Amino acid sequence: MNPIDDKAWKRSWAFAYEEQEDLPDGALRAGILTGRFSPYCMRDGEHIHGPTLVPLDETLDWCRQQAARVELWIGDVGNFSAGELKVPRRPVWRGDPKTLRRRRPRGFEWLDRTSDDGPIAWMVRTNVWAQEPLSADARRTAARAAVAAVGAVPEASDVIWSTDPEDSDGFRLRALYLAPTSAAAGAAVVAAVESVLPPPLRCSSADAQPARS
Repeated sequence: MNPIDDKAWKRSWAFAYEEQEDLPDGALRAGILTGRFSPYCMRDGEHIHGPTLVPLDETLDWCRQQAARVELWIGDVGNFSAGELKVPRRPVWRGDPKTLRRRRPRGFEWLDRTSDDGPIAWMVRTNVWAQEPLSADARRTAARAAVAAVGAVPEASDVIWSTDPEDSDGFRLRALYLAPTSAAAGAAVVAAVESVLPPPLRCSSADAQPARS
C-alpha cells in the first residue's frame, strides 16, 4: 500500500463494527458478540477493506494507520470515537482493547450457565391446555393441584395460577425456582405439574428466565 500523506489521512474515516453470530435463542435474539472486527476505511470516495475478523487491538492499529477519525461500535456498549480526531457526537473510547472477548450481550450471560454453576432464582412460566372442553370447576381443581405439586418441591416458591385469556379451558402457572440453569428450572416445574394433571390436560414447555431481585 502506498504511504498515506497527512492531508489524506486527516480527511479519511475508518469504521469498525463488532461482528455478531446469531444463535437460535428464539425471541430473545441474544446471539454471540465475537470480539472480532472487519474494519474498513473511506477515503476520497474509495472503500478500502481492512483485515477480516481480527481482535480489537489489531483493528484499532489498522484503523488509526488509515484515518484520523475512527468510529468504533462495540455490540453491548455502543458507538465511540477511537481515532486521533474526534468523531462528532461520539464519546471517546478509553477501554483496554485486549479485554474484549467473545461473549453474550449484557443481561443474557445466563444463557451460558451449566449444571456446574450454583443455583439461582428463575421465574418459570408455563401454560396448561385442554385437549377437550373442561368445566370451570375441573380447571380450577386441576390448577390448585398443580400449584400444590410445584409448591411441594423444596426449590420452588411463590407458586400461583391464573386463567388463560387465550384458552378458556386451560390455565397459566408461574413459580420461582432455584436451579443452576434455565432448562433445569423449567423441566422441574413442568414435571411437577404433569404429575397431577388429569388426562384432558397437557402442560406446555416452560419459559424460565432469571428472576428480578
